[in-house]
Amino acid sequence: MRFLSPAFILVSAIIVRVQAQQDAWPWIMDGPEVTSVLLMGDCNFQFRENPEEAFMQVMPTLNAADFRILNLEGPFAGSSTDPNVPDIPHKAWKHSEPDQVAALTAAKIDAVGVANNVTYPWQALMRSLDVLNKAGIPHAGGGENLDKPGQPPKVITWLNDASRMHMVEDIRKLRKQVDIVIVSYHWGVSNTTDAVSYQSDIGQAVIDAGANLVFGHGPHKYQKIEIHNGKPIIHSVAQFVFDDRVSDRNTRFREGMLLRVAIRDKKIQGISMVPSWREDDNNVRLYDPNTGKGNYHSGFGILIDLHRYE
Repeated sequence: MRFLSPAFILVSAIIVRVQAQQDAWPWIMDGPEVTSVLLMGDCNFQFRENPEEAFMQVMPTLNAADFRILNLEGPFAGSSTDPNVPDIPHKAWKHSEPDQVAALTAAKIDAVGVANNVTYPWQALMRSLDVLNKAGIPHAGGGENLDKPGQPPKVITWLNDASRMHMVEDIRKLRKQVDIVIVSYHWGVSNTTDAVSYQSDIGQAVIDAGANLVFGHGPHKYQKIEIHNGKPIIHSVAQFVFDDRVSDRNTRFREGMLLRVAIRDKKIQGISMVPSWREDDNNVRLYDPNTGKGNYHSGFGILIDLHRYE
């Protein structure tokens, strides 16, 4: 089993033209014998007249993959009619309308994570799960008593021993049933590149229990990549498609990452990463990680800097 650390990731030195639709990304590890899984970070779909065009520029890359998984940041629960009234009283947040689920179906998204701090109250989550079920989109992480730890004003967070036991046992059971275990977590503190301690605690625990890769999201910015026992814990891949205008996250955090897992002979051969960036039209595009937006300002330069002084 072989993994590529962030400092030694092989990339294709190809400048991608900004156009209506980009060509499929030329991944290094590819071929008919490779099963590919694309992982995308926080995605939010709002206010789109044509939500089915949300992934328009990157559809050739998505279509070329075998599986597509993302974190659905924001339930399809319907929103209040007053644009000035938030749907969550204690924060500036508007939920998405059910018709925006067309973004997922048009992109042939295979599964989504719904364990997010904005799936509040639980009735909103239940409405969104009904929308996903009717659209035929599998989901994980939903429940009636959901919350995400680590947000201010909480300062110290840790992994509860009882929760650790249940989580580890779930991973061990799953490990016996499947070839590859990819675990997705919506965690950490928003708007920061600094991971909090419980993220590593959780990531290391599930790797030790048999997970092959930990895929994190939630902070809306890049966070470090940790290698534990030869397996990656990707703390945050930032955002991908994200339409949240109430908190201006669509313009404040434009960077993201498309993560590809290459599987061969029922083992992970390696992982590849390509930086993404949302232009003024708020549509996501992929960029050459060696130059321009794909390099320092929004791309791997930031990610590598997170490791430089550790």
